[in-house]
Amino acid sequence: MFTHKKHGKDHMFEHKETKILPYTKEQIFHIVLDVARYPEFLPWTSHARVYDVTDKNMLADLGIGYKWISDSYTSLITFERFNWIRVEHIKGPFNHLLTTWAFDESKDMPKSTRVSFNIVFDLTSGLFQSMLESYFSHACEKILTAFEERAKELYGT
Repeated sequence: MFTHKKHGKDHMFEHKETKILPYTKEQIFHIVLDVARYPEFLPWTSHARVYDVTDKNMLADLGIGYKWISDSYTSLITFERFNWIRVEHIKGPFNHLLTTWAFDESKDMPKSTRVSFNIVFDLTSGLFQSMLESYFSHACEKILTAFEERAKELYGT
């Protein structure tokens, strides 16, 4: 399932996608929570630093960029082990950024996980906002695909 919408005048972008992947909840959860490794496989991620880690949350600084555009931001990442991850922007180039991941065992395929990915954001820069508008759907699809490819690399097919 895929939906993409631009919310009225506030220019919020939203992308929702659900996919069944042939990996366990634990495997997918670990890949998504391993923020420090994002520069190794996630498009447009130049650097990552994770700190203040507890058993329920952590802070992360991420560098993002494409061609001549680059910036960095800080997020609060909260999670319930193997079930969900919530990433909320606290400092950087967004007016709003919230990403959620949910992991449920698939009832249709053994040892598979139903992954639900949702991102809602609004950039502070009108220039970046207008540039992203035409590329947003493709970029979001590439993000989930990057995590799927990472799972293949780590755990096989």
